[in-house]
This record gives sequence, C-alpha cells and structure tokens, in this order.
Amino acid sequence: MKSILAARAAAKAKLHPKPPKPPRVPAPKKEKLIQINLGMRHSFNGVFIGPGLVTTTEAKARRLLSTEHDAMSKEIELTQNRAFIMSFRNGVPVRREVPASRFDDILAREELPVGTMGGER
Repeated sequence: MKSILAARAAAKAKLHPKPPKPPRVPAPKKEKLIQINLGMRHSFNGVFIGPGLVTTTEAKARRLLSTEHDAMSKEIELTQNRAFIMSFRNGVPVRREVPASRFDDILAREELPVGTMGGER
C-alpha cells in the first residue's frame, strides 16, 4: 500500500512541480535627506511644498531644482526684449528678427512702401 501511495506522490510531483521561490529582495535603503531652498511653489501628488527651505530626498531635490531651472529659463526667454521687422516679399509676410537695441535705427534705414506701416495718408 505504501508503495502505491509513494508512486502516486512521485507521479503528482512530476506533473505538478512546486513553483520556485521568488528571490529575496533586500529592504529598500533609506535615501539621504537634504535641505534645499525653493523659489516657487511645487506640488507632488497634491501635496504642496515651497517656497522656502524644504527637506526632501536627493532624487526629489534634483527634480525640484531642475523644474525651477527650466521655469526660470522659460521666463527669461519669454520676457527678453525681442524686435521684429515685418515686410512683404511677393505678397508673403516675412518676419525678420533684429537686435532690440538697434530696432529704431534699422527701421529708420529701411525703405518702407507706402501704406505698410501706420496706414496711408
């Protein structure tokens, strides 16, 4: 009787082997906390932080400072003094960027067709 039960158990083990145990995952390491000074308000998953001194992980600090740098560069780009002279060539408007500091001088030297700037008289 024992041999029949042992044979059944061996056959069952061959047909349905036990799944291997998953590898042990080490516990996550605690990230180093650092203090940074934020110039604007940020949001992480609905939680607002800043402006001012904030204590956070290094990874979050890198993201926050990167976001601030990107926002500041966009702000500078949008508020720069830029000047354009619009003209027409073959009926197509052409926009030419010129240095803002020299805009008036360049515009004074341009020969403008009648009616292109400020209407006709």
